Order: sequence, then C-alpha cells, then structure tokens
Amino acid sequence: MSYNRPIIAEIYVDLFLQVGTLPFARFFDLVPQLQRHGFSALESTESIRLDMNAAAGLPGASRVQRVLCWSADRTKLIQLAPDNLTMNLVSPDGSYPGWRTFVVDVFTPALEGLRSSLPSWRAESIALNTLDRTVISPRDGFRLGDYLNCGGPRIPAVLADTKVAFDYDIGRGLLPLDGRNRQLHVNGQVTTDAYVIQIHSVLHDTVDDTRTVGTVLERLHDESVDWFESLITDKLRLEVMKGETHASTSL
Repeated sequence: MSYNRPIIAEIYVDLFLQVGTLPFARFFDLVPQLQRHGFSALESTESIRLDMNAAAGLPGASRVQRVLCWSADRTKLIQLAPDNLTMNLVSPDGSYPGWRTFVVDVFTPALEGLRSSLPSWRAESIALNTLDRTVISPRDGFRLGDYLNCGGPRIPAVLADTKVAFDYDIGRGLLPLDGRNRQLHVNGQVTTDAYVIQIHSVLHDTVDDTRTVGTVLERLHDESVDWFESLITDKLRLEVMKGETHASTSL
C-alpha cells in the first residue's frame, strides 16, 4: 500500500559477514567503489560494542572503528565496521521515497562494492530495521487504541486506553539457535503540545547462501510491511498517512 504521508523516518539494513571477511585494513578497498556510486562524503568514527564474556558471565566493552560514506544530500549512508555493513536511508518529514529507492540506491551499490573489492565475501545474516514516527496533536478523548491496533496480533488490548508515556517491547527467536530473530519496540511520549508514537521493528535472518542475500532481504521487507499494516488502525492510515482502508485492521 502507498501513502501520501508515510511516517517512516528511517530504514536500515545490517549485513553481518563471516569473521575476518572485512577487517579494518580492507575498508579502503571498498570505499572507492562506494564513492563511484555517489557515497563521496566520508567520516571516520568509533563506537562502543558491548560483549559478554561467556566464561566469566560478565559484560565487557570494546571500541569499534567505523567509516561512514554519505551521499551528498545526507539521506543515504553506508557504514563500514569490521565484518559488518550498515545501509541507511533517512526520510525526514514524511519524505520516504519508497523501498525500491533503498534497494537501487543504497543496498545494490553496497553489494556491488563488496563483490568488486572483496570477491570472497560471505554473509552470515541480515537484519532489516524500520523506524516509524508520528506526532499526534492532542485532543479531548485521545487514546492510543485509536491509532494503534491494540488487541490485534502484536499489541495487547490493555494498551488501548493509554494516554501517558509507555514502552512495549517483545522479541522472539534466538538467531544462533533458530536462524531468525524478531523484535518489536513501541513507545509513546507526551510533549507539551503533542503525543509522539515511535515504532522500531527488527527482522533478522541467517543467510545460508551468500548469493541469496537479496532474496532474503526482500522476504524480510514483505514481512515488515505485513507487520506495519497489522500495527496501525484506519484512523492512522486515513487521517495521518492519507492512505486507504485496510482489511486487516481488526485482526
């Protein structure tokens, strides 16, 4: 379904590679390939990665070097980290250009860069993240259930009358054991003049054959669309997003 005012703020994909496939020393074999596709604004940064010492049962932390390759308009980003590519499409102010734009302008150049600079690369898993955000002007009688499908397949009915800040998080599956992981994080925030709803969905699958990584991603996207449609009501669909009535609202 298409919307005149989509609420998706960002979509990003994490591609996890086999250990040792993409060490920091190989980053700049890949960067020139990305620059040829328009990812010419470069930044270098560090992030902190939390690790669990299984033997000691204690958490630890390590620094991770990253190279950020931005498009000129700063809406598309490919991030390089050891054995990990993160591909982002940022959509401020309801300007989401659509899934095909992400695939053609971000995902495909990243894969072509990998194939050109690291022919022996191997994928282990791929995760699709979507972040949706909408701001509702407060009115008498506001309730969360008017906008999110509380009592449907993913959000419990007990949240329907919510008017205050809340967090709802659920996860299913362990990637190493089940080959898949699903996470849903929904929260509401009250500001001085609005109610802000944010939805973060994570769909993560292992990849058995590197040649099928695009097929796996398309399957995750189809599932993500089904998730989103089951999460929202026709009030959000019609009044906020200016879309069409959806048959599964009452599921």
